[in-house]
Amino acid sequence: MRDVDKRQDQLIAEIAFLRNRIAQLEDDAADAGTPVAQGNAQPRLNSEHEQPIVPPASFERRYYELIQRSRDGYALLDMDGEFVLCNPAYYTMLGYTKEELRDRTYADITPERWQASDEAGLERMLKTGYCDLYEKEYRRKDGTLFPVEIQSYLIRDDDGNPSGMWSFVRDIAERKRAEDELTRAAREWQSTFDAANDGIALIDKDAHLVRCNRAMGELFGVPVDQMVGRKCWEIVHGTSGPIDECPVVRMRETLQRESMVLTRGENWLEITVDPLLTPDGELAGAVHVV
Repeated sequence: MRDVDKRQDQLIAEIAFLRNRIAQLEDDAADAGTPVAQGNAQPRLNSEHEQPIVPPASFERRYYELIQRSRDGYALLDMDGEFVLCNPAYYTMLGYTKEELRDRTYADITPERWQASDEAGLERMLKTGYCDLYEKEYRRKDGTLFPVEIQSYLIRDDDGNPSGMWSFVRDIAERKRAEDELTRAAREWQSTFDAANDGIALIDKDAHLVRCNRAMGELFGVPVDQMVGRKCWEIVHGTSGPIDECPVVRMRETLQRESMVLTRGENWLEITVDPLLTPDGELAGAVHVV
């Protein structure tokens, strides 16, 4: 048998074992009425014949084909960290060919600063049988680093000894770039928000202050972080409820801009409230400007 066929058959056998283990966990949880504890079950047995229930090979081969076509990476490793099998998505994200990756170990693609946490994760996996979803970095063939999201499971042999592990891996570089862009945009928005001379607040549909700019805090002499969560009339009017002709109350009825002028000491203040509507025309909140 060719080496590639051995590797495919090995993966198919591992998939059969894992599917049986999941089924056993589900049966145990249903009988005991307790949550599933992953990673410690044995293959499910047929109660009549006491033999492992193994689906047809053709069914398991479909699982193998799905893994090979998956857009997420899949890797099967032995306990020395050497690659036994991986799908195209896995070696492609690393910039290797399948043959090149067989000459590497997991340590070769792991930056030094992540190796200690990987060792700690392996210790946890040996106890629980799995490792929760976590993020780390991989090193590509060209030396560049990129972020990934991983979930791993331990494989045991017939005697119950650890024999390897399998992982699903997702390249999250694009997601991280999008998150960084959103963070940068939020910082720019906050800078513009705070640069305005008018007191501006975002309120929810129940008139709670959600966000306030620096000018709002200075105008009413209340730290911005102490405004959030309070009703707008508590800050603007110092009352426990809305005043007569409250523009927020009127805006909630008309779903249009409402305004009023009031005095605060020797100052005259103009207040405008503009509704924020959902695509269905429902009130989501408002922009409150003083």
